[in-house]
Amino acid sequence: MTSRRPLDRTRLRLTALLAVAALLAACAHAPQNAPGDAGTGPDNPLAGCCETPERSPAWLVALAEPAAPLIGNVIGRIAWRGGYLAGDDKALRLLGERMRPLDVVVVSSKGRLSGNTLPGLFVHAVTYLGTEAELRRLGVWGHPAVRPHQAAIRAGAVFVEADYRGVHLSRPEAVLNTDRLVLLRPNRTGKGGRAGAAARLAGHVGGPFDFNFDGDDPDRLFCTELVGHVMPQLALASRHAYGRRIILADEMIADALAGRNGLRVVLYLKGDRQGVLKPGRAALARDIGAAWSGQRPTGRRCAFGR
Repeated sequence: MTSRRPLDRTRLRLTALLAVAALLAACAHAPQNAPGDAGTGPDNPLAGCCETPERSPAWLVALAEPAAPLIGNVIGRIAWRGGYLAGDDKALRLLGERMRPLDVVVVSSKGRLSGNTLPGLFVHAVTYLGTEAELRRLGVWGHPAVRPHQAAIRAGAVFVEADYRGVHLSRPEAVLNTDRLVLLRPNRTGKGGRAGAAARLAGHVGGPFDFNFDGDDPDRLFCTELVGHVMPQLALASRHAYGRRIILADEMIADALAGRNGLRVVLYLKGDRQGVLKPGRAALARDIGAAWSGQRPTGRRCAFGR
């Protein structure tokens, strides 16, 4: 056992160095709008969104590829502050009042390393499975895929997400440990479609996470890929980056705003040190556009109302 410790420490140091290098490279290569794009102007704030997802040098990605699970585990655990929405009763109430089974919550957590190494403003997606009562109404509470998780659901773990821990159930307070969230609702699923999707979503719990972010690998799933896998009728857009197919969280939202996929925006919450805001769709578009143009997303205060 003792002979392995120096090697383990060396691997951890190398992993940490690669993680820091990835962060520095991502920050140094912020995406810029392509020539002729409208940028983040008032006419088309989303013109440059998602066009240049390859933020890190290709050599760094190739170097890190064999150690992707190690690096992902390190990055996933590093946070220098909690999310601005964490512990906010008003945010919890607003989200709870609006959620329905199979809604998708897309989050932005800039106080975490993982929220800064991936391109864009929103980089993670979580799907609301539902409470016992909601799953009973859908007719899937007794489904073989749901039964193993009944105790956890009753205890409040009503979301499903894919991250460095694998595909797992999460509680609302964990999901709200973030700075911003967007609630997206599938608009192409009737009750029968939602029941099937809920069963598929529950069936993925316990599955492995795809640290390589390869959308063509059906055996391992990353967060947005899980959404598309469970609800293929959403027609989520994908892009190729570093030789693999990816689904960007920002593009999910941008396409929902433009009516280009099977999702619609229900709620946008953003927090800062002063509190929690509920801006509208226009502010959401500006904030995403600013992130892809290399600008700082707006921190302008606005009324907390409907």
